Amino acid sequence: MSLRTRALPDPIPEPVRRWVVRALFRATMDAFDAPTPDLRGRPADPILHMYVARTDELARYVLLEPERRELAERQLRSNMERLGRRVRLALGIRTTADALDVAHRLYGLIGIDLAGDDRGQVVVGRCAFAARYSPDVCRVMSASDAGLMAGLTDGGRLTFNERITSGAPACLATLAVSGERRR
Repeated sequence: MSLRTRALPDPIPEPVRRWVVRALFRATMDAFDAPTPDLRGRPADPILHMYVARTDELARYVLLEPERRELAERQLRSNMERLGRRVRLALGIRTTADALDVAHRLYGLIGIDLAGDDRGQVVVGRCAFAARYSPDVCRVMSASDAGLMAGLTDGGRLTFNERITSGAPACLATLAVSGERRR
């Protein structure tokens, strides 16, 4: 584990949580080519509630047009990969284990309980968005997850096999990472 990753406070301070939620909101609105509302001065929880409602609306809209959906998913992945790469470089993440540890902490900031192991198995036991998102909206938005994990792991591929929004008790995914240390 890198020294910078080890030095992260637990729990993450609220100002950092607000920064993360705002960065997520901006990157996602950019992917949908939608304006980001003014988020200044708002606490993280209300921003997150706005985020879930707005992304649900935007994802439902792109579901109506396959070309728009493809473009939105590609842009979601790209924007979140860029964010993940910034975090990886800032924290000195070098291994999949470090990336999964940081992902666990980042996802925890937005109400998602994500855990992964050294074999690349990823489990989301609780997701604050699952009550709002339909299975199709979840599939669109999971491009963000794939992008973030690609950025954190320097190119890893996250593939979901089961989802809470489709009735599974947990989301199950596989993270395939090549050419780097797992520990």
